[in-house]
Amino acid sequence: MRFGIAAIGLFLKARLLDGRTLKSAAVAAGDPGMAYQRGQQWVRRFCSQATALAAALAALTRPPTAPDLVARALAMLETTGWVAAHRFLFGRLRMHLLGWPPFLAPAGRPCAF
Repeated sequence: MRFGIAAIGLFLKARLLDGRTLKSAAVAAGDPGMAYQRGQQWVRRFCSQATALAAALAALTRPPTAPDLVARALAMLETTGWVAAHRFLFGRLRMHLLGWPPFLAPAGRPCAF
């Protein structure tokens, strides 16, 4: 895997919470040469998973008040820790942090709550 969970977390936090540009968020994640398409894909996939992530992470931490579900999911990930949350989601729920592409979904079905 080229990018670790920590780098993805830094990028998403910079882009979605801090409102940075794609280029600035890539620098914050430690890869100033990252292709902007990769960042756009992470943002799109994370935003589509935000509701399910917030529901799943409620087992680990109390949901904070937030203006939207994306901010709530990001805050819950920050509280729990990105790596610990990813291990819980993947190991216990077979749910990927950025969602499963249709061709990789377990048993051909995405996880839904």
